[in-house]
Amino acid sequence: MTILSIVFFAIMCIFFLIRYMKEKKFYDLLLIPVCIYAGAVKTPFVEYLNFNTTFKITYDIAAIILVILAVLFFLKDKKENHTA
Repeated sequence: MTILSIVFFAIMCIFFLIRYMKEKKFYDLLLIPVCIYAGAVKTPFVEYLNFNTTFKITYDIAAIILVILAVLFFLKDKKENHTA
């Protein structure tokens, strides 16, 4: 399961990077670190480092904030570029 998780989130990082280069949307850049963190959080290397709980909670909160910001920027962009 760990390998599948790493592969999935690596593909997602590449997707958001290509999409950013193509469309130049800031919210795509915000999702790249989230994908890296989500893919690396349960790898054996990170488990070996054995970070303390405060460190893990801080990174969880940072990832949540980045996702919320990305969604807000996405919604703002869709509202400004709405064609009906």
